[in-house]
Amino acid sequence: MTALAACGRLGFDERVVPVDAVDPRCIVQLSAGDDHVCALLGEGSVWCWGRDLVGQLGNGMIADAAYRPARTLDGPYSAIGAGGDHTCGLAADRSVACWGNNNNFQVSPTQIDSATPITTDIVADGLVVRGSHTCAAIGSTARCWGDADGGQLGDGTALDKLAAPTPIGETDVVRLYSGEDHLCAVTSSGLRCWGINSRGQLGVDPASTPSVCQDMAGAMVACSTIPIDVVGLPPIRQVALGRGHSCAVTDDATVYCWGDNVRGALGDGSMTTRSTPAVVPGLLATSVIAGDRFSCALTIAATVTCWGDNGRGELASGDQIIRPSPSPIGLTGVREIAAASAGQVVCARTDDSVYCWGANPWNTAGDTGGTDVVTPRLVMPACP
Repeated sequence: MTALAACGRLGFDERVVPVDAVDPRCIVQLSAGDDHVCALLGEGSVWCWGRDLVGQLGNGMIADAAYRPARTLDGPYSAIGAGGDHTCGLAADRSVACWGNNNNFQVSPTQIDSATPITTDIVADGLVVRGSHTCAAIGSTARCWGDADGGQLGDGTALDKLAAPTPIGETDVVRLYSGEDHLCAVTSSGLRCWGINSRGQLGVDPASTPSVCQDMAGAMVACSTIPIDVVGLPPIRQVALGRGHSCAVTDDATVYCWGDNVRGALGDGSMTTRSTPAVVPGLLATSVIAGDRFSCALTIAATVTCWGDNGRGELASGDQIIRPSPSPIGLTGVREIAAASAGQVVCARTDDSVYCWGANPWNTAGDTGGTDVVTPRLVMPACP
C-alpha cells in the first residue's frame, strides 16, 4: 500500500512514499501558489501560510492579510495542490475538494470564492493544480476545469471559465504536469504539450502552432488547444512548467529546458529564447521546478541549484543578480522543492525543516515583515 504524494496513482508525481516510511507528524508534500504555500502532513492535515485574500489558505477566513504557518485543515488528505490563488486536496476516499479563488470556476460552479473546502463530484486518482485551473487524474486520462482561454484544458477549445470538468484530448497519460497556461503529458510515446506557446514553451516554434489564444495578460498569442509532440527528448522522469518556459528531467538525471529565456530561465548560460529542448550543462538532478522566469533543480546529491531571474531573491544567492547558469545554494539533505509556475517564491523541505526564499510581500518566504528573502530562511519544522 502506498501513500500518494502530489499527483497520485497514475504516476503524476514520482514521489510515492511507502506508508511504513511516513511519520504521521511530519510533512510529506509541499505545494506553492503565487503568494501562498501549503504543506501536507503524513496524518493528512494541511498547514498553510502566506496571503489569504480569497480564502486560499482554507482557514475559514477571507481577508487580505498575511498568515504564519498554521494547521488550517484536518483532512485527511492524501495529496494537495496549490494553484495561483486556489488550493485543492485529494481525500482518502478519492474525492476532490477545492477552496480559494473561484473567478474561473476552479473551485465550484458558483463562481463565489470559498475559504473552506467544497467537494466536487470528481472521483480521482491524483491532482494537478496550477494557475486558475485544476486537473484530476482518472485512469489513463484526466479531466480539467477552470480557466481555459489559453487552451490549457486540452479539449480542443479556448473557452474561458468552463464550469464542468472536461476530458483532455489525450487518453494515454502516464504523468501530467501543469503550468500557468500550458500543460504537458508524458505518454507511452513521449511528451505532448498544449496551451499557450508565445515563447516556444510547447517545444515547437510559435509560428508552427495551429491556433491563437488569450494569455494570462490578455494578449492574443500562439497556442495549441490539443496536445502536440515535443521532439528531441529521451525518456522522461519529471517535468516542470513555468511562466513561458518548460524543463524536464530524463531517466538518466539530465535536465533539459526550452521556451522563454530573456532572464536566463533555461540555464544554458545565455538569454536566447528557443523552442527546442536543450541540456542544462553540468547538472544531474532528480527533479526540477519552473517559476516566473527562473528554474531550480534538486540535484542527485540532495542539494539545490537555481538559475534565471533573481529580482526578488528567487536564486537564494544573497543578492538579486540574474544568473543564466545553475547557481548552487547552501542547503543539503533536501527532500523536495516547490514553486508556483507564475510565482517568485521557492520552498525546500529537508528531513528537519522547511525553508523558503524569494518574493515575500505576504510573508510567504518567512515572517520578516514582508521584505524579500534572498537566502534560505527557516519557515517551520518539517515535523510541526
